Amino acid sequence: MLGRALGPFQGCDWDLAAQPLIRLVGVFEKVLPAISDEYASKFYTQARDVAALAADIEAMRDK
Repeated sequence: MLGRALGPFQGCDWDLAAQPLIRLVGVFEKVLPAISDEYASKFYTQARDVAALAADIEAMRDK
């Protein structure tokens, strides 16, 4: 699923493409503490980590 979400970013200007990922990570940071279900918490923590990793990888490519 994340591959589909990141597909449109390939070949794009990273400064513009990174903004949705950065916002997504920020949203996860706000809502994760409110999730009481253990499975859901683990799932969304991993989703946040993947979004953050994707942002880091793309930032390194630009250097």
